[in-house]
Parts: sequence; C-alpha cells; structure tokens
Amino acid sequence: MSISAYLLYLMMAIILLWMWIRVRGKSLEEIVQISTDEHHALTDLFEEHPRGGSWSEFCSWQKNKS
Repeated sequence: MSISAYLLYLMMAIILLWMWIRVRGKSLEEIVQISTDEHHALTDLFEEHPRGGSWSEFCSWQKNKS
C-alpha cells in the first residue's frame, strides 16, 4: 500500500476519534440541537459581516457573540 493510503486512513481515524469524543454520551436529539445552534450562530454572524474579514476579526466577532 502506498504512503498516501496510510495517510488517508490516519486522517479518517482522527476524524472518527474527534467525532466520537464530541458526541460521546449525547442523544441524537442533543447532537442535532447542538449542530443547529452552531449553524444558526454562524449564519447570523455571516449576515452581520457579509464581506468577511481576517481570521483575527472573525475570532473577535465570535467572542462578541458569546
């Protein structure tokens, strides 16, 4: 197997581990609610700042929202 295949498997394992840690102990309803809340928060942020900005500006906007 080539090295790129090993890298793809490693990335997939990392993503699955991250997802498992994030959703561990939560019901499907809670997971959907969390995702919906995050989606609406980002949608509202993008509506307030439609032209975008730098990463540091985005981080400060996120801090101001919470």
